[in-house]
Amino acid sequence: MANRHPDVCIKRRVFARSLLEVVRCADQPMTTHEVTRAMMLRLKLNPFDRDAVMRLAVRVEEALRSYAKRELVERTFYGPMAVGWRITDQWRLP
Repeated sequence: MANRHPDVCIKRRVFARSLLEVVRCADQPMTTHEVTRAMMLRLKLNPFDRDAVMRLAVRVEEALRSYAKRELVERTFYGPMAVGWRITDQWRLP
């Protein structure tokens, strides 16, 4: 039986809703690291737990790529190796 970290055991719908809300409320594109930190604060998780941050970052990256395929978010490039994420115009709040 796998030993799960309590900070990363977030239900799928809570995770999805929080992730899209973080990206939607941003006024400029956010990197995966920025989205992960905002998620940690939004879900009241310990942002200083490096293992939890790394595990959540992997989950955030996978979800953002999946949402990009469904055109909920889009990648924006700013810099030679920096990728930002923002909500697509059809899902932006008025």
